[in-house]
Amino acid sequence: MASINTDNLEQFYERFSRGQDKYAFFLGGVSEKTDYESSKGNRETWQDVSLLYHVRKNDAKPVVRRINYVRKRSYDPWRSTGNASGENYYVYNEINNFVYLCVSSNSLNRIDLFGTNNSTYTPSFTSEIEKTYPDGYRWRKLYKIDSSSRKFLTDNLMPVNDAVLDYEEYPTAISLEGLANIICTGAPGASGACGLYPRKKEYDPSSSTYTSSGSLWDTFVDVHCWRCYELSQRLNMEYRFIAGGEAADLPSSITIKSNLTKIQESQLNPNSNEKIQAELTSYSQGNDGEILSVFINLSSLTYSQRIVSTANPTIQITSSTGSGASARLKTFVDTAGNNVVEGVELINGGSGYYDYSLTIPSISNSSTFLNVLEINIEPVDGYATSSRKMLNCTQIAFKVEIDSQDIQGSSVGQTTFKTYGILKNPETTSDVVFGSDLNKNQKRLQSNVTRLTVNLGV
Repeated sequence: MASINTDNLEQFYERFSRGQDKYAFFLGGVSEKTDYESSKGNRETWQDVSLLYHVRKNDAKPVVRRINYVRKRSYDPWRSTGNASGENYYVYNEINNFVYLCVSSNSLNRIDLFGTNNSTYTPSFTSEIEKTYPDGYRWRKLYKIDSSSRKFLTDNLMPVNDAVLDYEEYPTAISLEGLANIICTGAPGASGACGLYPRKKEYDPSSSTYTSSGSLWDTFVDVHCWRCYELSQRLNMEYRFIAGGEAADLPSSITIKSNLTKIQESQLNPNSNEKIQAELTSYSQGNDGEILSVFINLSSLTYSQRIVSTANPTIQITSSTGSGASARLKTFVDTAGNNVVEGVELINGGSGYYDYSLTIPSISNSSTFLNVLEINIEPVDGYATSSRKMLNCTQIAFKVEIDSQDIQGSSVGQTTFKTYGILKNPETTSDVVFGSDLNKNQKRLQSNVTRLTVNLGV
């Protein structure tokens, strides 16, 4: 299992998922394990490798610390400034397999009460985006751990699904030849016209111009259908291919469909994680810049400092980009008839808040409370657009399963192995990267030994 920061994890996992980098798990060694971190060990890796296994996309998954929901325990709310590594700000419901984000842990939304209120209602909703329970906890739905990712669920770790980002339009377990036949409708070698269309604006320094998303970027004539598709994948563009066609036959623009749209239009099970995360992403993108929570810390204020002239005074949230958010201080009336601040309440999170300023115009001592308020705005592009960032995912787990029949079928002739590891883009003696002729989830084991038969003459 590797540990890196979230951005590097996304880059690594994207290249691995798209097949731009190939990884091989190996078994080998007839003596004690070699120190591959040393220069000598790095050079001598190959002599210890007996068996190579193509690491498939489904053999690796981003993972985080597993936190099972347990009643009568306190949980920590998510905070935009970051949560400490030991804080439990998300939970896994073992009954319905949903993962939920803790948005608030007490009904008064007080920082000075964090950790003092135990949760007594299990987050179990599946239809709503968010739900507040009578115990004061507010939860948001993140994703579902489905059958394809459950193998990465261990006692200490759990997978982090991002179905929209990781969506595959075509089957990944069949051979590349089979995939080519599907994409090119049985004629992958047919020649014709190929057009490439950027998913986002592309800058051309030779002309100092941009090509708009979905507009024709470049054309190739007398090119094979599979090559057209392969070029589009390498350049992260969409393509159109017309068998036997010319450049003039290609459309000048096309509609670019995002992974989100493709999932929404698919016939997938509505209870699948793909459909669930697509729904969450659609909501999240439509409310980008939403304020998820407002907290207040009253620990530094005396009782008299908490007295205000108005009951439940409104907090005005002003922004040059956002709208729709509303919040207020929560007060109670004491025996002397004073309005005393006891917490804060977010009424509506609004959207578009990339900047903001706060005022409480109805009270004269507003600065007392403005200095102890905390506003938590979701990450850019919406909280559901990257569950891995929300959970600060920094680890990738590899789970490779090889049985005795696999080993026997590979003709290695070895059953006891002293070492194992993972190689990046290993080249064979034919100067070919192992696995480069395989689809993302296509299985292959290959022997890396040469067997000699010696006939002893008399």
